[in-house]
Amino acid sequence: GKLAATTLSQKDEIRIHELVQERNEAKRRQFYPDADRIYGILQDEYNVDIDDRKKEWYVLPSNNNQYEYTDASSPQNNMDPEIRTYIKKEIVRRSDARKDRDYNLSDEIRDNLLQNYGVSIDDRIQEWT
Repeated sequence: GKLAATTLSQKDEIRIHELVQERNEAKRRQFYPDADRIYGILQDEYNVDIDDRKKEWYVLPSNNNQYEYTDASSPQNNMDPEIRTYIKKEIVRRSDARKDRDYNLSDEIRDNLLQNYGVSIDDRIQEWT
């Protein structure tokens, strides 16, 4: 995974993956203090959050917890500027929902953007196309 402006090293990604696996194993064995300790390491050392429902991890942005997604759509895409503005606002609203752990709203916004505008959101690399 990577942030729009920051790239994790391969070594960091491997370590994060190992920690996530260790945390999952601790949770499976109901060793919750260990799982919480590992989660703290992920947050403190790598700025990583975990969506347990989706079994995904992602790097949190460092700028006041605001998610900034890069528009990676084709430069030839002649999208109406009002629609582009709406999409960006919806992505911010979705990010806020994720931050608040309101995954139902987050998924609803994601699905609406995909179905109605063909917008695909990649949370691991903070991009939309």
